[in-house]
Amino acid sequence: MIISIVIVEDTDNERDRLIRIVNKGVAELTLHLAGNFKDAETLLTGFKDKNIDLILLDIDLGINKMSGIEAVKAIRKISNNVKIIMCTKFTENNKIILSLALGANGYIEKTIGEDRILQAITDVMNGRTIISPAI
Repeated sequence: MIISIVIVEDTDNERDRLIRIVNKGVAELTLHLAGNFKDAETLLTGFKDKNIDLILLDIDLGINKMSGIEAVKAIRKISNNVKIIMCTKFTENNKIILSLALGANGYIEKTIGEDRILQAITDVMNGRTIISPAI
């Protein structure tokens, strides 16, 4: 199974880390990095033209930018099929609940290890909703 993944993360170091993790992949899944963006607006501009299976989406995408939570809502207007995992440093219950209520399939902390991020991708692609244990 090939999973086409897009990363939306405004911080260069975090985005680079997620790119390395996706490129590493896991034995049972072939991960294909379909794109990486600093903001949700850029993702949404070409979203309809992309064949995306999963989005790793930061919640806080910078000042005067669409938030990850707003992006979930916009993405769900376009597609109910793409899986969305929120990747964030925030552990606030209201952000978790709102993200999931709007259609995110999971919520993980940016600081978790590579193996746990890959496991989260596997779990979400297998139909599970995941929430990082620290949250």
